[in-house]
Amino acid sequence: MFKLSIKIILVFISLVSLNSCIPSANTIAPDVYFKGPDKFDTNNTKTYWSSTITINSPMFGISNIISFYYLRFAQADSLETWQVKTLFAAKDWIFVNKIKFLIDKDIFEFDSVPKPIRKVGDPLGGSDISERNIFIVTPKFCKAILLANVISVRLIGENSYIDRDLSKSDIQQMRNFINYVDSNVARTKLN
Repeated sequence: MFKLSIKIILVFISLVSLNSCIPSANTIAPDVYFKGPDKFDTNNTKTYWSSTITINSPMFGISNIISFYYLRFAQADSLETWQVKTLFAAKDWIFVNKIKFLIDKDIFEFDSVPKPIRKVGDPLGGSDISERNIFIVTPKFCKAILLANVISVRLIGENSYIDRDLSKSDIQQMRNFINYVDSNVARTKLN
């Protein structure tokens, strides 16, 4: 049990450190981060992502699950996509395959793209697992977030699910990101 607690603490510190390092290098607006085209990318893809939003964080002695998501917008020469990227890390697989958002009274459900990244021993070795998924979301979903009062998120797997009611701060982070991309980046506007 003590070994597990130390591992959870180290994973949490790693995630916090990673999250705090990335924004300082790539922050272009509140809750908006940017990565420009790679010199090997012939599509000139630009990637924008939001601050991370926790779905489930470890509770010592009760749960060793870490799960979060962030919004992502990718823009290439001829294509734009809105996405949600998730990370689920725990002792056991749930085989994430869907994500649902309850936005006020409307439900938005998205399937994971094929071939999610699933690893054992990630990020700190041992028998812990991680599952990383990408969900392509709709402009209608993004517009609903801009108007939302209450949002809940549910990460669904074949074996289980986890969910959380988002705070006003979480909702504002999502709005900051969507507003910035819609106003300054996207060729196709939400309105």
